[in-house]
Amino acid sequence: MEPSPTARQAAWPGVVALPDTTLPVGIRQPGRVLEMKRWRDAAGEQLLVVSRPAPKVEYRPGDRSAEGDILKEGDIRLYASTAWLYIRQYRRVGEAWQEVWRLQDVLDKCFLDRWIGTLPGSTSVTDLDKDGQTETTIVYMITCRSDYSASAMKLVMREGPVKYALRGFSLLNVDADQYRSKTEVPICCNDTVNQDADAGKYALSWFGLMPGHEGMYFNEKEFAAAPASFLQFARQEWRYWRVREQFNQL
Repeated sequence: MEPSPTARQAAWPGVVALPDTTLPVGIRQPGRVLEMKRWRDAAGEQLLVVSRPAPKVEYRPGDRSAEGDILKEGDIRLYASTAWLYIRQYRRVGEAWQEVWRLQDVLDKCFLDRWIGTLPGSTSVTDLDKDGQTETTIVYMITCRSDYSASAMKLVMREGPVKYALRGFSLLNVDADQYRSKTEVPICCNDTVNQDADAGKYALSWFGLMPGHEGMYFNEKEFAAAPASFLQFARQEWRYWRVREQFNQL
């Protein structure tokens, strides 16, 4: 998929996508490399690596389940697997690469149709506040479902070690088509849609998805101290990527 028009317009010059097979000497990151980018800003040479190990099968016949019973042949829970996503940014210091920040997330014990990963074309490098230090924005989804329901979606922006994030749900294409000629589905805020005191606990639970959540993130609290341009960009990216679910099962 192509980057959003907003990201293309704001793109930092000189970002190079590297072959996704071999890590530079001195960098160890779990799993297979899915994406790798290199660029230079006021802080020096930067490297972003996105990787994901193969899913790990959690149970075998005879194992005790999380519920405490013994699993037998034919139990659907025997299909459960766990998959991790690792995202790290490094800065070159002399001849070595020094880690600037890391992000990792997990799809835990899913025995349904599953996915965890970034959306192709969604990673962007910008300098929205024009200070010479770039921002890296990542968009990824987590899916565990047996029907046509939304995925958990996260947008994370990093400026060096500082993190800003939006967390919510994708908007399926059928929903996007439904609303195309009507009032546009809002992007914020699920905190006001769901007044349940436990909403935060279930914010990214697939089984906690409730009507009104699709396509929306929960709040913008983490952007409260950020430059206004950061939130403006994040909102535009969320709106663009929330309808672009295109991935296969792990």
